[in-house]
Formats: sequence, structure tokens, C-alpha cells
Amino acid sequence: MIVTHAFDFDEINVRLMPLVLHEHWEDALMVYELGKIEEIKHLQRKLEYSCSRVLRTELFGKVPMSYNEYGAPLVGDHHVSLSHSSKYVGFAFNQANKVGLDIDFVRPKIKALFSKFAHVSEFEWVDAMDDTMQMQIWSMKEALYKHYQQRGILFSQQLKIIPWGENIFIGEISGIKEPYRIMLRSMVHKEYHDVIISHTFGAIEYL
Repeated sequence: MIVTHAFDFDEINVRLMPLVLHEHWEDALMVYELGKIEEIKHLQRKLEYSCSRVLRTELFGKVPMSYNEYGAPLVGDHHVSLSHSSKYVGFAFNQANKVGLDIDFVRPKIKALFSKFAHVSEFEWVDAMDDTMQMQIWSMKEALYKHYQQRGILFSQQLKIIPWGENIFIGEISGIKEPYRIMLRSMVHKEYHDVIISHTFGAIEYL
């Protein structure tokens, strides 16, 4: 039996699965995917590819998973976002709205890197010693970037995170043709090795 962890909210569904080689994993992949995995040389990338397809099959059945021109996955009639970490692979999905997902863990050097990706306004409310929140900011910006689905974004200048409520934030994207904001949820899950799960939800609000 494949173990998946469910995080269901009114606005979005998130599934998390351990990043391990699952028994009979080949049965979850389509023929062309089995060929594709043979072409991947890096062992970690092979594991990520196989696990993401196993989770896809668990959620949607053995249906094609394609990517748009910006690298965002498409599965049937669902808006989907895919993320990997050192321990998990995750999907966020919703039929009504585009989604962005990131899963991560606190990294040892995050304090030294924070100034590289933080918006000037975030220094006003993020504790300089709070490596967990600093990592959550990075994670939320990754989710926001995936939601936007286009390249060329400067995290420190064009992506802004605003606290809103418990585990709820507003993400703003500026400096683009149609600036907008979207709601974000970011939580540290102690029961799953302190994994940080950040995802967008709801509809876009244009600025």
C-alpha cells in the first residue's frame, strides 16, 4: 500500500508522498514514461520522476502528465502544481483555479541568503534570527513563482509576502504586465519531519 498524506482545504487539495522507491512502481508509469526514466542519468532525478508518476496515478489514474511552455504540469482537467524535497514529493490540485506548490525544509545557510531574496518590506516583520520563517518566505515565493508560470521574475523585487492571519499570507507579483495578488498558506508540519508546505489558493486579484 502506498502511503500518502492528505491536506484538504475548501480551496485546494494537497497530497504528500514519501520520496522512496515504491514496490511495483513500474506499474504506475505509462509506457513512454518507462522509456523516459531510462534516459535520466541522475539517480535522484530518477527517483523524483518515478515518485511523481506514482503519486499521479494514485490521484488521477494512469493518465498523461504533460507540461506547458513554462514547465507547469497539466493532468486532465485539473490545475496541478508539483514539488519535490529531500523526503517527499507533493501535488497541489484544483479544478477551478491555477495553483502553485512548494515543499521544503529549513536549510542551514538560509539566514545568510535571506537578504538575496527578501523584499525590502519583509525585513520589517521577519525576525532576523527566525530561520523557519525565512525559509517559509522562500517557500512561498517559490509557490508564487510557480503560480505565475513565467520566467524572469526577481524574487527580492517583484515577489512580496504580506502576513494576513495564522499560516495565511498574501503574495503579490509586481513589475509584470498585469500585477496581481493571490492568497498563500504556509505551514510547518511537525508530524512529517518539520516539512514546510506552501501553496497558493483562491482566485487572482489584479492590482
